[in-house]
Amino acid sequence: MATYSSSVTKKGQATVPIAVRKAFDIHEGDKLVWVLNNLSDKTVNVRKATPIDLEFAASVSATMSEWDSPEDNEAYNDL
Repeated sequence: MATYSSSVTKKGQATVPIAVRKAFDIHEGDKLVWVLNNLSDKTVNVRKATPIDLEFAASVSATMSEWDSPEDNEAYNDL
């Protein structure tokens, strides 16, 4: 098993290491899915989004109005 690391910016952005991008055919504009495995041991899996992931996200996006105002966007902008 290979292990790679990258840093997180103050905006919460991380660079996907080139070996990972090549192995999983990840390109600019691709979407990634973050799966929280176990909050107690703080593990997460990251994978390239599949069409079913994107379809699901599109189907529920209209029902999500939690952050649906300029004030909310400003308050949560740094998450």
